[in-house]
Amino acid sequence: DVNGNLLKEEHILGKLKDKRNWISEISLARKILQPFEKIMKPKIAKFVNIMKGQFFYTNDKKVFFKDQKSKFFYNILEYHNKERMYTKDKWKIDFKFHINWKMYFNNKIIAIVDKKVAYFNFKLFHNVLPSSIDLFKWKKADPKICNFCKVENNLKHIIIECDQIKDLWIYISSKLKIKISWKNIVIGNNIIFKRSHENVIDLIISTFAYNSYKSWLISKEKNNPRLWRNTLYYSIAHLCIYEKSTYEIKNIKLYIQKLKE
Repeated sequence: DVNGNLLKEEHILGKLKDKRNWISEISLARKILQPFEKIMKPKIAKFVNIMKGQFFYTNDKKVFFKDQKSKFFYNILEYHNKERMYTKDKWKIDFKFHINWKMYFNNKIIAIVDKKVAYFNFKLFHNVLPSSIDLFKWKKADPKICNFCKVENNLKHIIIECDQIKDLWIYISSKLKIKISWKNIVIGNNIIFKRSHENVIDLIISTFAYNSYKSWLISKEKNNPRLWRNTLYYSIAHLCIYEKSTYEIKNIKLYIQKLKE
């Protein structure tokens, strides 16, 4: 009725028996029920019951709806809602350098023999490795400054800038005859110089960076100030494993020998 209450069957029949135009009554009843019918029966709803001839254009091609699977439309939706990775823009701005990301992932992640080092590179790239700043925020450690340098202990400081590790990187740079910077550690020599033989150097730099971070984590637990010596020990052990592995790396033996001298 006008108040939204359901009418009883007897009441409806009582009203209908006095009416002459049954066809108009049935048509009216159907129109009233159409919105509810579309909710209950999706096949007759708008945009669901698609005609066979309907199509649209994509990449200058005529595509018919009836020929496509749901994944086709999902991929379109995903493409239009995809966002650029924040870290890609961050490194591009920080280093003022155009980076070939396909080459980066191939050299710094896929080609790395030790998956722990590859995983470290992946997490470093995405800026998700916890530092003292993060541990301080999470109330897992105090303070957020470096115990040795008394400055903010971010990832860059932990891996390459700390006084306890800086001399080691200078030492490695002299042995490899290159100046190792934060840029070399994050994106790699291969990307910077576009030379295939830099793969070995990238592997060594990534190994030392990984062990530098690993040594920092251990030093947090054991309060051991000899951070760079631990890093050197772990890294040379790592490189010796690479030398003996089935994955052949040119000149790796020579580099290990240089580091041991």
